[in-house]
Amino acid sequence: MQILGAGFVAFEATKSIYSLAFMFIAYSLPQLLGSYFVEPVLRRFGAKKVAAFSDFIRGILLIALALAVLVDYKVLLLTYLLTFTASTLDAFYQPASNILFQQILAGNLEISRKKSSQLELLTQIAMLLSVTGGALLVDLTGIYFVFFLNAATFLVAGVMIWIIHIIPQYSKDEEVRAPLALYRSTLISHTDLVLNFSLGKIIPSVVNTLIIYFIIGHLAASFSTLGLIDAVAILGIGIGVWSVRFVDEKRNQQAMKICMYTSATFLAFAGYAGLEILIATFFVSTIFFGLSRVLARVNIIEHISDNEAAAVYSTANVVGIFISILLTFFTCIVADFFGIAFGFFTLAAFFAAATLFIIMRQKKSQRENLKTGELRYEQLYKTNNTRRPNK
Repeated sequence: MQILGAGFVAFEATKSIYSLAFMFIAYSLPQLLGSYFVEPVLRRFGAKKVAAFSDFIRGILLIALALAVLVDYKVLLLTYLLTFTASTLDAFYQPASNILFQQILAGNLEISRKKSSQLELLTQIAMLLSVTGGALLVDLTGIYFVFFLNAATFLVAGVMIWIIHIIPQYSKDEEVRAPLALYRSTLISHTDLVLNFSLGKIIPSVVNTLIIYFIIGHLAASFSTLGLIDAVAILGIGIGVWSVRFVDEKRNQQAMKICMYTSATFLAFAGYAGLEILIATFFVSTIFFGLSRVLARVNIIEHISDNEAAAVYSTANVVGIFISILLTFFTCIVADFFGIAFGFFTLAAFFAAATLFIIMRQKKSQRENLKTGELRYEQLYKTNNTRRPNK
């Protein structure tokens, strides 16, 4: 809701799609830079305190942003500045919340597809209610209301983190600190998982930018229409998450690849027609995207340890933000010169290329593992069949 509201204000003030790209950078760049300062903060104060404090202060900053927009929505510099500052706190909140989430899975819940899908489904339901309700209220009360709604959400979340006693605080340094030292090794050894999970941050960011441009620039629709499309997307992801129960546990990898390809195919045609076709194709695309998202998290849980999983999440966050910034600008340029349809097609092509890269890398890894196994078998065979000379 924050990036949608700020993007709406920026677009209304400048009537340029590039203002959306600059707003996205103001939101994403501090997360990218702040990731390298997270480790000492987490080691000093712990994940619980960092998550609660950053969330609470971020809510206060968003109230200031709402007041600034209410006074004069054309003051873009202040909007960019406050968005940048609030996002800086978000850079500390995300790793801390991931650590708490990992603790819940490891300590209180059975690590399974069922539990992962339930958590994801509850998240999508909460987002569905907040996005649709917020969008409708914005149409009734004004654009600034979205910032107040978002700020209130963060304030409540910050307080709730403190009062939920089911989440004990970490005390061991090796469990608390962000695994920045593992970035390089993780990126090399788990490139497919990092890229796959970072797609969850890349795709929605650029899609929202294109949808804002499509709705405001071409259809001149209301903010509630924008909220409707976002709600449809969240509903599609929720259906995809629920559908994970129908996937054979032995075919997680294959199902994830098929879902990513299918999602990219439908996404490519999302901008070629009017609003109805956009909603329909985007809805189908998000169903497969939601299913692939859960399968990606399950693959991380099943194949790597807790410390490696934390490194994968952290690395995927940095990679996702960096690629999102570049891809957003490139997509905006394509949409500005060649039309919104080519913008969606560009994004779908990137999605498909990333999936293809994951598939090719996994096949290469399988061939290397097979070759290594054959060499070990051959060496063992020679060792067992070598006749030793009699003494």
